Amino acid sequence: MPFGLEYVPLQIMGWGVGLMTDIAHWVAGLPGAVNLVPAKSGMVLVLIAAGGLWIGLWQRRWRWFGVTGLVLGLGLAAFEKAPDILIARDASAAAVRGTDGVFILLGKLDDYTAEQWLLRDGDARPAELASEGARCDEWGCLAQDGEGRVVALALRAGALADDCARADIIVSAVPLRRTCNNPIYVIDRFDVFREGAIALFTAGGEIGRRTVAGERGARPWVQRH
Repeated sequence: MPFGLEYVPLQIMGWGVGLMTDIAHWVAGLPGAVNLVPAKSGMVLVLIAAGGLWIGLWQRRWRWFGVTGLVLGLGLAAFEKAPDILIARDASAAAVRGTDGVFILLGKLDDYTAEQWLLRDGDARPAELASEGARCDEWGCLAQDGEGRVVALALRAGALADDCARADIIVSAVPLRRTCNNPIYVIDRFDVFREGAIALFTAGGEIGRRTVAGERGARPWVQRH
């Protein structure tokens, strides 16, 4: 290289790198080479990774104790519940798991968020197809969840009167300043302002709730509402 003679050796190295890249693209293009799976919790990842490392790093027979981590991780993954409703941090969009088990996208959702929500659920559909199960207009959206309940997304205050009368779950992008007795669960702009984006778990009757604020915890730099 100091004498300017590196051209030919680098060209030969480049042919080898190009061949490896071509093989990688060919393998990635084979049927079934890529398969999406729903995202799991950090504990699942830790258990599986720790079990695999234990098996790979040691050479004696007790290396196979690492299988315990793999089994625990896979078992935990099998019993983890996926969210049934996702609500954006400004409540202007949501995703509802429909009767077919996949998400229906509602509202004004940017492309990046829509893609990430679907990918984390193991769903390779484009956002346009994932919105087909919703009935939307400029006032909001309606969809039916896997339990047969009507989920309403209200984008304007004028939609709340009808939504309060017919919906079982309401997500409102505007503050709910009126009595709304019919729905069994209501999330409005004040809720997401305090708690950030929200995931609801509705299967099995009771509705569970996981929020960004709850996962993040109390930090010195977090604004208190």
